[in-house]
Amino acid sequence: MNLLFCFVFVSIAVASVTSASENREQLDKKTAECRKDISSLQDLSPQEVKCLGACYLEKLGLMDKANKLVPNKLNMIMDPATKNKDGKLFKDVSKDIAGKCKTITDKDKCEAALKIVTCVHDETMKLGFNADVLY
Repeated sequence: MNLLFCFVFVSIAVASVTSASENREQLDKKTAECRKDISSLQDLSPQEVKCLGACYLEKLGLMDKANKLVPNKLNMIMDPATKNKDGKLFKDVSKDIAGKCKTITDKDKCEAALKIVTCVHDETMKLGFNADVLY
């Protein structure tokens, strides 16, 4: 899986997240911490891209301390009202996706982040969602 995909996928998640407890400005502050030492996103090594993705997932609460997906946070990556080709809402299948990806982990948090994002992407595609809505 392309490492740039991981970065773009997580970046879009960051950009689209809104919740009652945290507004966009607060989320921007959290993820800015992940980018503080990066001068150019174009010059990142593959490892830096994976680790930036891990930082985003951690800051947003999508990955826990065991480097696993936090299933009830999955709706953060896509508008829950997004429909697949059969008219099913993402919010109605997100539990299925989370169930298939919740055991994905790696002792290296950067590798775990890439594996989690890849699993979510693959499962979302299997369920007929357009790749364009994810990134």
